[in-house]
Amino acid sequence: MRKSQVTTLAVAVAVTAATTAAALANAQPTLRFVGLRPVAARGTNFLPTELVRVTLRAGALKRVRAVTSSASGTFTVSFGGVREKDRCGVAMSLVAAGAAGDHAVYRLPPRECPVAAND
Repeated sequence: MRKSQVTTLAVAVAVTAATTAAALANAQPTLRFVGLRPVAARGTNFLPTELVRVTLRAGALKRVRAVTSSASGTFTVSFGGVREKDRCGVAMSLVAAGAAGDHAVYRLPPRECPVAAND
């Protein structure tokens, strides 16, 4: 390979790396439910190895977990089972707050409740 081709290739790689790094730096943290039985959540785009406090709310139920994000800024956290009465007719929400101030919120709409049959 000629010197000019190597230089062009090196510049292209450097520009791509810089663009990717800038995009990652500007990415907003996200949070999603990944399971409801048991309740589990996944966060992305947090700072690498950041301590993150994740709060689950469903009606009067409140559970808090602390987790450290991975080197790529992701984490998965489990809250265990949630009783039907705690999920029935109320919205479920997740809030993740990183130690550096970044945060993400995710809400599920209220769940329909079965109507009790009259005998």
